[in-house]
Amino acid sequence: MTSRILRTLCVRSHSLILNINSKCLQTAVFSNMHLRKLKRFDRPPLLSTSTVTINTQQSAMMSGQGIKNIDYQGVKSLKDQNSVLLVDVREPKELQETGVLPNSVNIPLGKLENALKNLSDDEFKKLYGRSKPTLDYPLVFSCKTGGRSKKASELAQKLGYTNVSNYSGGWTDWEKNMKS
Repeated sequence: MTSRILRTLCVRSHSLILNINSKCLQTAVFSNMHLRKLKRFDRPPLLSTSTVTINTQQSAMMSGQGIKNIDYQGVKSLKDQNSVLLVDVREPKELQETGVLPNSVNIPLGKLENALKNLSDDEFKKLYGRSKPTLDYPLVFSCKTGGRSKKASELAQKLGYTNVSNYSGGWTDWEKNMKS
């Protein structure tokens, strides 16, 4: 019995060549990389090569690159709240228990994709009191400690938003700094 071997050959412009198996492909995402899937069989296949090109923006989105992390001072310095949309992705119950970041809009993580992808500007404004952001509008995501806001930032980037930041310390960091 012959076994099939699936290999992925990754070639970068700097003459760097990596051979990895298909399970490791997701960890080998680089800017402007060309990917070729090569299949070896016991007899010649009908189609031997397929090529996929990943551009810089797609690569950044898939690897979470391009998301800026901001700290307490960065969030505090957001003086003109109309020039940025600060989105708290915690659940409403959490906000009632702890408090809210000044001038933030609450869109729970589970509702974020629908809000950014499917709502019209009028629906968004009616639900959240702010205009729906354009794809290049500055977005800052926050949660309790930074985990959900990182996921929200990655989701926004996946949806095509290009000016995305994550308040990595979240409410916990905000509260700690407000007390000091």
